[in-house]
Amino acid sequence: NNEKQMRALMDGEGNMAPSTEQEIADLQAAFAIQPAPFGSWNMCDSCIASDAGPSANLSMRYRDLATAVDGEIVTALSG
Repeated sequence: NNEKQMRALMDGEGNMAPSTEQEIADLQAAFAIQPAPFGSWNMCDSCIASDAGPSANLSMRYRDLATAVDGEIVTALSG
């Protein structure tokens, strides 16, 4: 059953072997890294698409903080 498989994965006794198209898509989505521009979290697709969502707002607050501390770091991080 699923619970046994999950426990084995958590205990390091199993490996991730997706077998259905949905499982493969879920695994790929889990490893699709989309870091926030001025944060240390990964954003989902809807956060990436939104300029006014919580992730964008928090990232811009960190950008403003970085600007206040050292404007050059903002330039470096903005690439």
